Amino acid sequence: MKHAKNWFAASALLTSISGYVIAQRYRQWQTDIERRLIAERRIAHTRLGPVEYQWTGTGPVVLLSHGAPGGYDQGFLLGDIAAAGFSVVTPSRPGYLGTPLYTGRTIEAQADAFAALLDVLEIESVIVAGASAGGPVALQLALRHPQRVSALIMMSAVSEQYRPNEAATNTALGKIYLNNTGIADFGIWLYDLFTSRFPAQSMRSMLQTESTLDANQIDATVEQAMGDPQQLDWFQNLIRSTAPLSLRKSGLDNDLAQLAQMPMYKLEAITAPTLVVHGLADADVRYKHALNVAKRIPDSELHTLENSGHLIWLGDEWRDFRPKLLDFLVIHTPQEEHYVGQQ
Repeated sequence: MKHAKNWFAASALLTSISGYVIAQRYRQWQTDIERRLIAERRIAHTRLGPVEYQWTGTGPVVLLSHGAPGGYDQGFLLGDIAAAGFSVVTPSRPGYLGTPLYTGRTIEAQADAFAALLDVLEIESVIVAGASAGGPVALQLALRHPQRVSALIMMSAVSEQYRPNEAATNTALGKIYLNNTGIADFGIWLYDLFTSRFPAQSMRSMLQTESTLDANQIDATVEQAMGDPQQLDWFQNLIRSTAPLSLRKSGLDNDLAQLAQMPMYKLEAITAPTLVVHGLADADVRYKHALNVAKRIPDSELHTLENSGHLIWLGDEWRDFRPKLLDFLVIHTPQEEHYVGQQ
């Protein structure tokens, strides 16, 4: 009996120590991320309110409207275009990280906030890229401020009314990102830890959620991405760019509310040359969103990635598409001189 009591006491002590160690590692992870986010951001005080942003590279500016959940730290969605002589300005959309929701709650107001940011940065016009849930803001910027948009890029982008796939919301990942409780940050920490140690398994799980690809196609994509250090780094950055979710949750909730009631935009009025790239097997933002843009914007071209889901940036198809993206950027670079440095 005495030995049994000692065993239970020892087990309780080990459990307590393990729980303490886990809690310490989690808090340190969250602290490190929050410090980095503060250190790498800039704040522009626009006429509509504060806008947090990051400016990387030098040269002609591509303005990125990030996805959900996200923030200014998702500039990597455009890849290494800085090496080709471009720079990327990525604002945190309202409700994400350091941009308060009052700066622009509606999609239209967010587009106006982007224009106000360009005023502060003294940039007349840019190429605008909309990724995933950031697509509608890019479209509204082109509609409401056409003189500021020399060209438009839509990447896996929402272009009409949107609600999350019900099947995806019931997956482990869906429950982490759409969870309304305070444990979401802890869940993302565990997923980030899992990704750092088992990237192939993590990527496979994500592709199963975000695409309609079959098992063989997913395995092929994972193998291709794992063989490319840049794509592997991209995937790990994607996971970290959703953390901590507590600093992005008001933006995510607002996005879901706005996108669910989004009207049909008058896309025929957009005059900017438009490049649309979308995965045919996208299970999150369905391919019809790409067709909606390509069929209705007069000067548009559609690139369909036949064996890609929502994460078009993974696999050989993205590598094949990249030269077309760079050609589009070069052709439609705004003819200005105000691009030599950063603000």
